[in-house]
Amino acid sequence: MPIVTLSTAAQLPLILEALQNDGCVVLADCLTHKEVDQYRTDLQPILDKSLFGDGKFVGNRTKRLGGLFLKSKVAQRAALDPSILRVVESVLGENCEQYQ
Repeated sequence: MPIVTLSTAAQLPLILEALQNDGCVVLADCLTHKEVDQYRTDLQPILDKSLFGDGKFVGNRTKRLGGLFLKSKVAQRAALDPSILRVVESVLGENCEQYQ
């Protein structure tokens, strides 16, 4: 099943429906191509040094990174993008006092 791809300008209910139905959604114009390239440049050296997961929870073909805001200014910008924040606030709502 393909992952639903929407614009950041898409109506919030449509984005939330895709999240509910599929567990994910791509907001295609959240980052520019230049920002995506920079994000890859920022993270690639870290990913190259990271080991693959070794358990049922994380799988054997995944790599887990934390502290992305310290590793890439692109991650910081994406996290503070109003189109992302409106989705985060809708999903987490009253169940979350702050995001980090």
